[in-house]
Amino acid sequence: MPGVAAQRDQARRLAALGVFLGAATAAACLVVVALDVSASHAPRGLLLVMLVLGAASAVASVASAITSARAFARLEKESRAAVAAAVTAAVAAARGLGAYRLVERIGSGGMGEVWTAQHQLLVRPAAIKLIRPEVLRRSSPEALDVVRKRFALEAQATASLTSPHTVELYDYGVASDGSFFCVMEFLDGTDLESILVRSGALPVSRVVHLLEQVLHSLRDAHARGVVHRDIKPANVFVCHKGGDWDFVKVLDFGIAKQMQSDARITDDGAVLGTPAYMAPEVIASEPTVDGRADLYSLGCMAYRMLTGHDVFTEKEAISLIAAHLMREPPPLPAEVPPALAAIVMHCLKKSRDERPPTADRVRDALRATGLSREWTNERAVAAWERMPRNAKAPTLERDSGAPSALVVPSSHD
Repeated sequence: MPGVAAQRDQARRLAALGVFLGAATAAACLVVVALDVSASHAPRGLLLVMLVLGAASAVASVASAITSARAFARLEKESRAAVAAAVTAAVAAARGLGAYRLVERIGSGGMGEVWTAQHQLLVRPAAIKLIRPEVLRRSSPEALDVVRKRFALEAQATASLTSPHTVELYDYGVASDGSFFCVMEFLDGTDLESILVRSGALPVSRVVHLLEQVLHSLRDAHARGVVHRDIKPANVFVCHKGGDWDFVKVLDFGIAKQMQSDARITDDGAVLGTPAYMAPEVIASEPTVDGRADLYSLGCMAYRMLTGHDVFTEKEAISLIAAHLMREPPPLPAEVPPALAAIVMHCLKKSRDERPPTADRVRDALRATGLSREWTNERAVAAWERMPRNAKAPTLERDSGAPSALVVPSSHD
């Protein structure tokens, strides 16, 4: 089939032919007039020539019109195809972040989104956390600066850590459309919050098994001068990795703080964290906070894992904060082994000077109980098999600041 240019040239030639034939017909008519010959007495040959020329002119004009219409139709079709190709390429470019290609959005919050993604060359799955550019454009310069710093802090804090029980960061940056993004490992499992909502109190051996792994992550963070500041079940991811079940990954260092820095990154001066798990010194906004604040939060989380409810159950945030500041925690149930109960209550001391000094000290104490050895991989597999299918729904933990921890469905339901 000829191209648009060839069809256009053909239409021009047919139009020129039509004009020529029309002119010839007009010339013949002038000859008849000049000879003062009426149409009824005109020579038959001349009338036949006039008829042929007129018919040929009409045919050429019709052919020119048809050819022109085809050329314009094809041009319109090719233009639409070009526009569609350009739009497709633009969308593909917008959905790509560096070496990663966005696949599916699996979570969203007030400011952020979480996508599954694949590395273009390695075909490695990943999770990408984004702060949408339209949200950033709506923010004031001051708020935008806070979000940018918190997002960067999470990336930098996570990238500096090497514990296998801390979520791994692959990449961080700003996309061409202005989105902030973090590329992290894609995890197969669910967060501890979802497990506790479904199961309530957990077996003692499982509790210790999970806590030891959280403490491994915290030991690494504290040794590098990083305090997590928001240890809670929603930020503890329990997954399947390398044949091991109940493998822990600590998430969301979005409000982490360097212990040697007094700079606060907050929203309008607000204290960041989760009231049910906040250490008294964090609530009181003390200028220096160290790793013992994370150990208090760990004690609160352990209390819930063992009992199925928080240390303090006040509904109002202000009452809950007051309880953490002033009230002693209720004792753990008698069925909790005394050695384990003593470790948890030690972490829940109001004064940080009365708590264990390091995450390593708590981890060694838990190991000394021998309880985690009772939680075998076979028992973990059985626990996952009993978990309801919809217990592993995707979520996005926080609605403010950096989009927080990814929770993805397990493929082993």
